[in-house]
Amino acid sequence: MTPHPHEDEEGNVYNVAVSLKKGTRYNITQVPPRPSTPGDSAPHPLQGVNVMSTFVPKNRLCYYHSFAMTPNYFVFIENPFVVNVWALLTMKIKGRSFHECMKWDNKQPSRFYVIERKTGKVVAQYKTENFFSFHHVNAYETETDIIMDVCCYPDARIVYQYYLHHLRTKPENEVSKGFPDPALRRYRLPIPTTPFSKSWQRLPSYSDGRDYKVLYYGVELPQINYSFSNGKPYRYMYGVGPHRRGDFLNQLVKVDVLGKEAKTWHEPHCYPSEPVFVAAPGAETEDDGVIISSVVGVRGKRSFLLILDGSTFKEIARATVLCPMAHSLHGMFRPRSPASLGQIRKAWAEI
Repeated sequence: MTPHPHEDEEGNVYNVAVSLKKGTRYNITQVPPRPSTPGDSAPHPLQGVNVMSTFVPKNRLCYYHSFAMTPNYFVFIENPFVVNVWALLTMKIKGRSFHECMKWDNKQPSRFYVIERKTGKVVAQYKTENFFSFHHVNAYETETDIIMDVCCYPDARIVYQYYLHHLRTKPENEVSKGFPDPALRRYRLPIPTTPFSKSWQRLPSYSDGRDYKVLYYGVELPQINYSFSNGKPYRYMYGVGPHRRGDFLNQLVKVDVLGKEAKTWHEPHCYPSEPVFVAAPGAETEDDGVIISSVVGVRGKRSFLLILDGSTFKEIARATVLCPMAHSLHGMFRPRSPASLGQIRKAWAEI
C-alpha cells in the first residue's frame, strides 16, 4: 500500500494495494472507521477492509507512491518505472535490492486511470509524455474536468541520486552536479461523458501545446490544509525545495497555486522535513494555522522543531533538540484527544 492514504469526512481510509495471486492487480481499498472502546485490544489495521475497485495495469508492476481522490473519482498514475517480477521473486536468492529489480522504460508513456468511486470501474484512461512522480498534491472536479496537481521529474534518476553514497560524492562527480528540480505540474483530465473505451486517449493541451501547466519549479513533499481543501479547489500548498538549483531539499516553500507565487524559509546548514499544516482551532480561511517541520542542523548547528505562521510564513517559535536527530521526510500531526482541545487553544493563544 502507498504511504499516502486518503480519508473522507466519515473517517473511511482509502489506499491502493497491489495483489499478485492471480496475476498483477491494483486494488483500491477502504478501511471503515472503528470506534474505540476502553479496554479493547488493538484491532488489525485492515479489519473490515473493503476492496472497492480492482483493475489490471498496462505494465505487470510499476513503482507508485501516492494517488488522488476527488468526491467522485480516484486517479492512479502508472509511470514507466517498472518492476521485473521474476527478478523481484528471486531477489533474496540473488542478493538483489528491490531497486535493482526496477528499470526506467523511456519508450513508454505515463498513464492515468480514472476510477469512479460509486461503481469501482475504470471510466477513462489517458496517456501522456512520460514523467516520474512520488507525490500527488491535490485533485478536484470542475463541470468538465478533473484538475490534478503533481510533483514531477523528467525521469526516475532522482531515485538513484538519493542513495547515500551519491549524497556523499564529491561535487565534481557527474551524479552530484545537482538534483533535478521537481516541477509542480497541473494536468487536466476530461470527465467522461460516453461509455468507457479501452483505447488510450491523449490528454488535452493548454495554450502552449503542452498537456500540463507548470505552476512552480522546485517543490517536493507537498502538504495542504487537508480537511479544508482535499478534493476541492484550493490555493495553497506547502513543501520543501532547493534554496539554489541543484541543492538537496533545504528550504520550506509555500506556493500560491493561483497566483503562482511563493514564500520561503531557509537557514544555512539546515535541512527541514516535510511541512505539516495544523489548522488553528475554528479556522475559517485555508492558510489560518501553523506549519511544523523538524529541521536537522549540520556543521555544528543544533537540530530543532520549527513552527511557522501558515499565512505569513514567518517563524513563530522553535524548540531546540540537544541530541543528534536523524533527517526525516514525512510527518503527521494528531491532537492527543478531544479533551486536550482546550489545552491546544490555550497554547495557540499564548503563541
